[in-house]
Amino acid sequence: MVAALVTTLAACSASFSPRQIAERRGVTRPDSIDALIAKALAAKGEYKEVGDMAYGFTGSYTAIEALSRMPMALPRLVECMGWDLRARATYDGHPLLAGVVCFQGIVHSGYFQRRNQGDWPEGFADSAFVDYTNPSLQELRAAQQGWREQLLRDPP
Repeated sequence: MVAALVTTLAACSASFSPRQIAERRGVTRPDSIDALIAKALAAKGEYKEVGDMAYGFTGSYTAIEALSRMPMALPRLVECMGWDLRARATYDGHPLLAGVVCFQGIVHSGYFQRRNQGDWPEGFADSAFVDYTNPSLQELRAAQQGWREQLLRDPP
């Protein structure tokens, strides 16, 4: 009961430490990827639609940019897509699930950009791409599964 309350309070405060991120993957010592994911989830700002299914972020993008340049971060960003926590970032004033923020790191990665010219398996875009307008955890976990399968088929 106390552990659940602590987890709930941590999620509500949207303040993440690298240690908390490391613990989500079952280790006690955080690394640079944990630190960047924590920074990305703690970034305050609003996602706004800037085009047809294109979104911009009004806050600091430095952590997402750094993660997107690290091929080794890609599997960790995929894992983050299924976390039941709220990031500090919002869409239409509502805090987004962590998976939406982590998906931004995937979208900006070289891996994604090289394949986004139509090199995805049939139906992949429909099942593994994330709508930023506050998707459910179930939708994010379904997209996460699609990304897990994609990384097994075609590792970074």
